[in-house]
Amino acid sequence: MLLRSLFFFVILVTGISGCSNQLAATRNLCIEKVGVVGLCETEKHDKYLEGLANGSPYKGGLIDGKEYVVTKPLMVYRVWDKSATWSQYSKWWSFDKPEGPIDSWRRKFNVCSDPKWGAHNVFSKCLLKVDTKVVIGTGQSIKCDSETLPSSESTQVYIPNKLVSDEVYVENCETNPWP
Repeated sequence: MLLRSLFFFVILVTGISGCSNQLAATRNLCIEKVGVVGLCETEKHDKYLEGLANGSPYKGGLIDGKEYVVTKPLMVYRVWDKSATWSQYSKWWSFDKPEGPIDSWRRKFNVCSDPKWGAHNVFSKCLLKVDTKVVIGTGQSIKCDSETLPSSESTQVYIPNKLVSDEVYVENCETNPWP
């Protein structure tokens, strides 16, 4: 009986150890891929979601953005026009708090200065909900009415918020004046 109990204990410990080692390896892979703790690259990429986020040269969007799943609440930021309240929870976000003169910020994140893009006079600071699927990449070049902005090395976050169906994947938001 003692031998049988010891046998099951060894199998249990080995199984748990194997699972925890696999989980640790997966989490380390996730951390190294993006450099943000709390994101895991999905094994099966949602090509539709990635297609919504990825753009073409001079049309905006992301360059080779990849899908990730949020594994712990993460802070994200969005600059928007306070007169267009519907845009507060739109799709384009960043892990970087907005800083510097607005023109520097615009160029860093490929945001046109055209009036139809809004005033960009407030920013939201929110937490991404756990289990949300997002697409992360760098900014594609964009041709605006008044200028052409080259591709950007800044990391951008595409969050598939759907305001018409109240599917919003951020919470605990604060709005702040900016710049």
